[in-house]
Amino acid sequence: MNTKERKNEKGITILALVITVIVILILAGITIGTISGDDGAIINASKAKFRTEIRDIQEKIELEEINHNDGEDFQFGSLEDLIGRTDEYNISNLYINDSSTSRGMFLNNKGTIENLRIIVEAYVGAYSGIICGTNEGKIQNVRIDGKIESISTSAGGSWLGSICYNNTGEIIKGYNYAEIKGMMGYIGGICSQNNGTIKQCKNEGKIWNTNSVVGGIVGINYQNVGECINKGDISTNFNYSFIEGGMIGRNYGKISDSYNLGNLGTVNLQERYIGGIIGANGENGEVVNCYSTAEIIGAYLGGIVSTNSGKVTNCWFVKKGNYDIQLSTSTGIIESSGEKTEDEMKESAFLDVLNAGNEETIWKIDSRKNNGYPYLTWEDE
Repeated sequence: MNTKERKNEKGITILALVITVIVILILAGITIGTISGDDGAIINASKAKFRTEIRDIQEKIELEEINHNDGEDFQFGSLEDLIGRTDEYNISNLYINDSSTSRGMFLNNKGTIENLRIIVEAYVGAYSGIICGTNEGKIQNVRIDGKIESISTSAGGSWLGSICYNNTGEIIKGYNYAEIKGMMGYIGGICSQNNGTIKQCKNEGKIWNTNSVVGGIVGINYQNVGECINKGDISTNFNYSFIEGGMIGRNYGKISDSYNLGNLGTVNLQERYIGGIIGANGENGEVVNCYSTAEIIGAYLGGIVSTNSGKVTNCWFVKKGNYDIQLSTSTGIIESSGEKTEDEMKESAFLDVLNAGNEETIWKIDSRKNNGYPYLTWEDE
């Protein structure tokens, strides 16, 4: 059965994901204990020889429910397999239509999930991600493609991320290429809220939102974000954001060695508190070794941060509008930071500036890559 045919029903449930995951585990030669879901749906498998396994799995788990991944490790081949050479480890044509809260492949991940690509069309409620609601474990080498849209009826709006709603563990090399549409709440290209570690992640999906706090990587951050990239445009002609950052909406933690090439804002002047890296940097917030080339449109703009009560060190921006590095009313600390031209950012001297405080070489420049702007060493892996 094609999953598109189920659009008029209540919507796909966790079972569809579970069936597909188990098929992938069969492909990978991995065995696990009982995994179950709620009310039945089928994902098409690409290889006919596994149809029998799918039917057997359905019969075993039809009447059961899945609540969380409580420590199981899931490995789905190599990232090279995912992106380049085969679709063996992909979940394709996944359709989700469920306005209830706390949704994802797993409600709560406490194990390791890695080397997986999901192509999805999802309409979800509050506190949702495609991989899990909350991540307490490790998610690595995961890519999301397609479309994710909030249909939340919650008064608090949608807390929405492509990978998870709330991260208290680790997300490493998480990639979002899906278009995200949020509605109020906190929206992030990777996750809505970070209370753990996010490292070497990238968003290239366009993020549309209304009355939200939104970031290209994280909506609201309390801990560590490092070596991350945003290339997706945010809030383009949809409505407006309350607080918007190229990397993070609200920051109370630390972001380091990251860059934003995505544009921000709209001609709607209700777009406010928009920063090339951070929308609002709180009292304990730190922004270190970052740059932005964003075109920023709206009100209350900053090349790196809009409103700043924290600290900004060694951060640089290309000015493409009427704004400075931060709002003049900000009370935070700015050190060794400011405006550069596009040509200056493409020079080796700028590379030296970005790498100056690091023990290892984190930044590189190659005129053939990233339009000549500095990029992160891990991008060559």
